[in-house]
Amino acid sequence: GDNRIEGQGVVSYPAYRLFQRFVHLSFTFLPAILLSPLVWVSQEWADWWISVQLKNALERAGPAFIKYAQWAATRRDLFSVSVCDAFQELQTKAPEHGWEHTRDVLQAEFGLPVEVLFTEFDRKPLASGSVAQVHRAVLSAEGARLASTETNPGSFREGAVVAVKVRHPGVTRAIQRDFELMLAVIDGLGQLCKLGLFGRSFSDGIVMLKESVQQFAGPLREQVDLSREGQYLRMFAWNFRKEDKVNFPRPLFPLVSPSVLVETYEPGEHISRYVEGRGDRGDGHNTELARIGARAMLHMLIVDNLVHSDLHPGNILVDFKPRFGTSWLVDLGIMSDEQVNAVMTPSVVLLDAGMCTTLSKEDQVNMVGLFDSFSRLDGDDIAAWTLAFAGEQQTCADPEAFRRDVKASFDELKDRDLFRKGNTDNGAEALANVLENVRVHNVTMPGHICATVVTTLVLEGWSHQLDPAHSTLSEVRRIINMRKGRERARSVAAWLESVMLNEREILEGIDAHWEIKF
Repeated sequence: GDNRIEGQGVVSYPAYRLFQRFVHLSFTFLPAILLSPLVWVSQEWADWWISVQLKNALERAGPAFIKYAQWAATRRDLFSVSVCDAFQELQTKAPEHGWEHTRDVLQAEFGLPVEVLFTEFDRKPLASGSVAQVHRAVLSAEGARLASTETNPGSFREGAVVAVKVRHPGVTRAIQRDFELMLAVIDGLGQLCKLGLFGRSFSDGIVMLKESVQQFAGPLREQVDLSREGQYLRMFAWNFRKEDKVNFPRPLFPLVSPSVLVETYEPGEHISRYVEGRGDRGDGHNTELARIGARAMLHMLIVDNLVHSDLHPGNILVDFKPRFGTSWLVDLGIMSDEQVNAVMTPSVVLLDAGMCTTLSKEDQVNMVGLFDSFSRLDGDDIAAWTLAFAGEQQTCADPEAFRRDVKASFDELKDRDLFRKGNTDNGAEALANVLENVRVHNVTMPGHICATVVTTLVLEGWSHQLDPAHSTLSEVRRIINMRKGRERARSVAAWLESVMLNEREILEGIDAHWEIKF
């Protein structure tokens, strides 16, 4: 049932059911298909077709297509910038399933009625996505006893507020069906290409599309199995156990299954409000928030080797607490709003950890080298590290042309001194530039590597909006410069100033993965 998605193109659904679904989807995509010739009129019309017609059709087609498009948005090595930008904006809101399904699933999974596990349970969900919906609930004494058994004794108490994520009915089968249908249609088009009915570029596009859909099988499994997200959350909580600036919801094992995830309810407002300049506490904390994001990414990549692969602003909450020793002043209520804001310190909560990336030892070495090259704007080294990821499987037809184009692009960025202190240019441009050259020159880049680079690109984008003078890549350069022996006189001060992450751990991670190849 739930774990049949293997990406091998084997159709296990009855042909007539796939045909029925094919007919339905044909009508769903018909307006986009009829208007598709507009993409050859001008780039403006092409962008409109992608961002309006194609995006709307994908949203109507259901969770499999939405999830594939969201995943495709991370593959800038395969798809154009306009396609990726449009797919990143896909809306994942879905109709809410009924209370009866939520009640029945909870009892089936945990063997106890909802009323026994929770003293309060909001039947109206807080949010509903394409795979699951989330309810607010309050633990009962029995629920707290169960949740404390396999974690720390007494860690969850009666009355604790929790979030209960429940998978929609039939969503796994629907995604499996549409996944198989995608592969069947692509295989059919591939057969037509062999008959010479389409040109070479179209045939190459079909091959690329099939490879991307097959690669999508792994992330798709992660998205529909809520117990996997629970495991990732537990790993993140352990990795960041010493930090008070980066938090994750804690899963309440054993109240976790493929269909249900009970986790701590985390307060805060979405960081997107601060990115848009609408945060409740103004923009006085934006620089610190940008730094927290950058250092959290470095910690995940270099120290932990477990990277949250969906760090868009909608998955990040901001919470504020009084700085150490000032809470009593805030509690007295004698401070003005400006004074209260001045003593508050921000932290972030990272949500929806269902899709994560890990790297091999060699990949970590290559990634540190790539980011070091990025921070130095060294086009030659960037091209070399990028080509190295695929090793002997690299299929780029003209590596020298790729090197020349990357070098030319980064020579221009270097002339602008992109990462000098106070420069407000967006460092995401440097990352996007490489991925565009990867796509144009058909450079082979493993999916998990591209996902890591795109996660950094997304982080760079919103942190730059928070503070135009801050760059994740400049943070990389600072850390690596400390590793290389530069800024030694200031390194102790940097450690003492840090209120968030143990930079010694990051430096030790750099030491572990540092290797000069080029």
